[in-house]
Formats: sequence, structure tokens, C-alpha cells
Amino acid sequence: MEEIIKKILENRGIKEKEEFFSPEISHLTDPFAIPYMKEGCDLLRKVIEKKEKVFLYADGDVDGIFSIYFIIKVLQKTGTDFLFYITHRLDSYEIEENIIPYLKKENISLFISVDCGISSVNFLKEVKKEGIKVIVIDHHIFNPAFLPEGNIYINPKLYNCLPEIKFLSSTALVQKFTKGLSYSIPVEIEENIELVAIATIADNCPRIGENRKIVKMGHEKIFSTEIKGLKILIDELNIGEKNLIKDLKMKLIPKLNSPGRFGKPEIILDLLLSEK
Repeated sequence: MEEIIKKILENRGIKEKEEFFSPEISHLTDPFAIPYMKEGCDLLRKVIEKKEKVFLYADGDVDGIFSIYFIIKVLQKTGTDFLFYITHRLDSYEIEENIIPYLKKENISLFISVDCGISSVNFLKEVKKEGIKVIVIDHHIFNPAFLPEGNIYINPKLYNCLPEIKFLSSTALVQKFTKGLSYSIPVEIEENIELVAIATIADNCPRIGENRKIVKMGHEKIFSTEIKGLKILIDELNIGEKNLIKDLKMKLIPKLNSPGRFGKPEIILDLLLSEK
């Protein structure tokens, strides 16, 4: 039986049985395996060290809110000055150029978009002209030929990446981004794999490669999460271990998405950040 299982896994391109059945954080790919991840981390590190100001822009669904949560936690710990905006259903999907005067007024040095921005070509062109540095962390499909040069685009779908990481959620990419940042600045990074797993399920990312490991690890961590707001919501919604994936899709994820439909996605971010 052992040899049969081994052969099946080999046929699926899985070399390590332990990584398949009992994945650990250490089994995940290094952040810098993703093109331009290191460049993005180096840029944010320099901005933090120079005490410059950052603007975060996120999509208002689960994947976007969880993504911005990871970066906000790092910026708070490093004492970095930042502003943020989370989109909602009443907004245009694209980042509009009319935000640029506001960015200039606020002396923004670095603009980071998460789970959106990859197709906002006009904005990306114009903001670069104003000398504002840009990092786009997004997992949506787009033709890289149309992207203006000079910005940093962290998106495995733009490049010839390992199949293992090709279909990561934006939250997974941002979690790797913060981990890569921790290699060069003294900040403790929270893995929060349960958030990455929920975002992976919410965005219907294929449960193959690294996504499978993320969901498996998140399944084991979700009921012991240290994020108080998430823990309360899980308890209130009676999320059960027996039908966890179904409960996440039918109960938790719709609840997390609902404030954004009414123009208030920041409610969920506040819930995650709250220590009360």
C-alpha cells in the first residue's frame, strides 16, 4: 500500500509524502521565488528606513481586506506613517487618476495596491510621472505588454513561475511579501495561515500546489486563531470542523464580504485589527 501511495503521488508530481499529508509553514516556497518580490521588499524597506509615507489601496472583498491587514500590521510595528483606502461595490473597479492630487497633497512616497491595480494602466502611467513609487501585488490575469515600466508588479500570472505558486491568492502573495520584508528589517511577522486559507477559499483559487498546503494548514489553525475578531465571528456563526469548507463558503465568507456591498468594507478590517 505504501508503494502504491508513493507511486500515485509521484504521478502527480509530488515528491515528498510528508509535505502532502502534513504540510508545515517551512514547506512553503521562499517569497523570493516570485519574480520582483525581493525588489518590492527592498523598496518598502527603504521607505520605512527613510520614514517616508505609504498609501495602501485594496479591493474590498475578503482577499483584498485580508491582504491589507498583513501590510498594516507590519507598518504599525515599524512605526511607518500610512494612509489606506478599501474599495467597495459602489466604486469603479479600476484605480482612478483623480486620486493622484490627493497622494501628492499627502506627500505619499510609495503607493501599494493589493488584490487590484494590475489593470489600472492609466493610473499606473500617470502616478509614475508624479514621482510616486508603486508596488502592485495582485493575482488577477493581465497582459504584461500593456503595463507601464518603472513600477514593481508582484503577480505570478505575469511571469513564467513555478506551477506550485502560479495560482496563489493576493493574501498569500502579501503574506509572502511581509515575510520577505522580515528578512531585512527587525519585525516579527505573524503567519496567520488561517487568513490565507480563508482568502484562498473565498476567491475560489485552485486547491493545487501550494494552495492545497495553505488550506490544509489553515483548517488546523482556524479554531485556535489569535485574531480576536475572527474568533468571535467564527463562534457566533457556529462554524463547525466537520463541514468546515462548506461553513466557510456559506456562513463566514458571505458575512465578511457583506459590509463591502454596502460601502463599508473597513468594518471587517477594524474587526481583524481590534484587540478588544
